[in-house]
Amino acid sequence: MRRKIILVLILLVLPVVVWGDEYVLVMSKEDNVCQHMLGLYNEDLRKYGKIQYDEHEAFTVIKWEEKKYYTTYPDGKKHYPMSLPDTVLISKFDINNDGKEELVVKDTVPVRGRPSESLYYLKNEDSVYFKDDEVDVKILYDKATGAVGTGAGGAFKANVYFLKKLPPFGIRDIEPFKGHLRYYSLGGWFILNPFVFKKAYYISMMDNDPSENKKFLVILKYSKDNQLKDICYYLKTLDCKNKGGN
Repeated sequence: MRRKIILVLILLVLPVVVWGDEYVLVMSKEDNVCQHMLGLYNEDLRKYGKIQYDEHEAFTVIKWEEKKYYTTYPDGKKHYPMSLPDTVLISKFDINNDGKEELVVKDTVPVRGRPSESLYYLKNEDSVYFKDDEVDVKILYDKATGAVGTGAGGAFKANVYFLKKLPPFGIRDIEPFKGHLRYYSLGGWFILNPFVFKKAYYISMMDNDPSENKKFLVILKYSKDNQLKDICYYLKTLDCKNKGGN
């Protein structure tokens, strides 16, 4: 672990690196899944330049159903979103690895005009709220047992996820985190893809920020007591030719 921490610090400090685009594993709590997914991610980067989630059984074995969503105004009237997408994706699988299926909802919302994804999961008995073709999105916020991603409904504060399994690098001086340790992070906008590995369920998470190099990719896992755990951190190296010598 010490060698991995030293490597991540070197990669973050150096202004130019000599590798082509690929991920390096810099934190692992479960080496079997972290190494397996590292190979999958890097093979896709070499072949296609991006991760092909739709081409891997680990992701596609989870089947999603699309439903239209709305919000309810105080007067009881339905309000449909003006911007796309205006749907949520619904699935059932054991996202918290407790041996029972949960109802899992994937929502995409615009954040400053750019799509950002969230995952919510609810008890299976809450499926009754999703039996129709349209879903009141307020149910997600009221009933969710867990939430990952963009801030509504108890998800990540300020749309940021801090990588606290890496060493901090200072003290934050801005609200709402003033006085807190400074950690490497990802966020602003999220790309979330749950997958299964050896009968356990995980969440692959990266950010969707066009102004950044998307350096980090994180694998998360819910425990049966609904605690979100950091399992793998990957750091993306950048081809020096793409950096224009800057």
